[in-house]
Parts: sequence; C-alpha cells; structure tokens
Amino acid sequence: MSIQIKANIEENGMGGWLIRITNTQTFEEIICNDLEEFSTQIEFVGIPYNGNIEILWSKADNLTSEHFYEVKHHMAKINKELHKND
Repeated sequence: MSIQIKANIEENGMGGWLIRITNTQTFEEIICNDLEEFSTQIEFVGIPYNGNIEILWSKADNLTSEHFYEVKHHMAKINKELHKND
C-alpha cells in the first residue's frame, strides 16, 4: 500500500518559509519549518506504508522567488549528498 502526501511551500509570515504537508488519506496537516523537519516527518508518516510515499509538490501563490530557490537549492544539496556514492 502507498500514500500520497501533499507538500506545499508557503511563506511563514515571519520573513521565511515553511512546508505544509498533508496526508491525503487522513487529511492530517503538519507544518515543517525546515527541510530536516520535513524529512523526519515524511519518514514518520511513511512508516505504516513501508516508506512507499509519493510527494505531490506545490507552492503558494505568494511564495517569493527567493524562498522558492532557497528551498530548491537546499533540496538539491541534500539530494547530492544522498547520491554521492551512486
């Protein structure tokens, strides 16, 4: 069994960004203030599904391009670290 998780990048109202994740089966929402927290929460949510998760990415209309590229840059850096020995 698998699950789809919505991940929406949004402004946090304090000059930064957050990622709101939503379980599409239970509709539970979790706010993640950085990518480390996002990663931890995704792992936790995926436990009942043996890690079989599909992330459905989106971004808020008011998300600044600076924050979008900041998240994108951090994700690329993490991805590079995860696959450096491939």
